[in-house]
Amino acid sequence: MIVVCATDDLVHFADDHFGDAKYYQLYEITDKYIQKLEEINNTANIEYEIHEHKAINVLKLFHGKNIDAMVNTAFGKNITVIIEHTIPILSKELVIQKGLNLIKKNLKTIEKIMASKTEFYLRISKKNGVMTYEL
Repeated sequence: MIVVCATDDLVHFADDHFGDAKYYQLYEITDKYIQKLEEINNTANIEYEIHEHKAINVLKLFHGKNIDAMVNTAFGKNITVIIEHTIPILSKELVIQKGLNLIKKNLKTIEKIMASKTEFYLRISKKNGVMTYEL
């Protein structure tokens, strides 16, 4: 599974919405390892007259990268645009590595959910595991 994490400091998930992050880190997660693939500056982080254009331009940053999910502690109203292209995962963990470890620990469950649903987002936490929310 390839995920994109939103971050402002390269250690924690971004405090704001996914599309407002300064950077994105791409990771490959398997049941055996977590490997950082790439870091991307958010060049789409500008004001748009039409809010949906921001989500579309953020998605373009990952074109051809075969991402499966976007991970952060918050998504804005553009989650409806993102959900058409990938799976948003809301992490209750603030530290990226801890959030990735939770995804790795619950990878089989997440992959099973992803295979069976179309428009949804996930919330993941140490306490509750993986929860599915349909729009």
